[in-house]
Amino acid sequence: YSMDVLRGIEEYCSQEGYKIFICDAKNSGARERNYIEEMVNRGVDGFILNTTGENDLFIKGISLEHPVVLIGRKIKNSNISSVAADNAQGVKLAIEHLLKTNCRRISYLTPAPGNVSPRIERVETFEHFAALSACSHISFECIKFEVIDRAHVMDTLETLTARSSQNHTIITGNGLLSLHVVQAAKALNKRIPEDFSLIGFDETEWSEILKNPLTVVAQPTYDIGCTAAKEIITTLRKENESHEARITLLPFSLIVRETA
Repeated sequence: YSMDVLRGIEEYCSQEGYKIFICDAKNSGARERNYIEEMVNRGVDGFILNTTGENDLFIKGISLEHPVVLIGRKIKNSNISSVAADNAQGVKLAIEHLLKTNCRRISYLTPAPGNVSPRIERVETFEHFAALSACSHISFECIKFEVIDRAHVMDTLETLTARSSQNHTIITGNGLLSLHVVQAAKALNKRIPEDFSLIGFDETEWSEILKNPLTVVAQPTYDIGCTAAKEIITTLRKENESHEARITLLPFSLIVRETA
């Protein structure tokens, strides 16, 4: 995800005569804040941020003096533009695909949403479908991980598959969870899609090379980067006189392979 987004940012900025600094906060709010302060001191023109969600008030303050565009995530009650994939549409793509199959049970595995807007939006959309299906033939369950590692995922998968797994599909909320589920299935001697189907969020380099290539809901990562770069450069050149936040949502695409 990050490398494709960065490629879109770098290529668009380069053709427009801008250079970029890349700072990796490693999902640490403290590192994120330190990097932003350092870049302000270096006199950068603006910021494209995939924020950790821990510095919302600070970033709101920075946006009053420097152009800021968010990628992937949003800050509530702010006047900051953002470019993201349409997470509600991505969940709908996966579920609508499953409604055309014999699926009877859907388990959604996700990192705990916290203050991360894409996770919140995906969980809310999934739970909306669950509420609508209360009287239907499909059961829905959402499992939130405070810690994502192989052991926790294996324990969860073992519990999920201990029950009847006939026509059961697991949707994973990101590439790391997809990888851990594939690894856990192998360790538990479970076959995909024979014992359960699997749909992953985000295309990965290994999705196509699995024994049974992974069905994924893919984000338009390169386009997110390009669009964010275009947005901030337009603001820097004062080509956009509006001071209202612009929320740009780009569509996911469903890549159907062999796991679902």
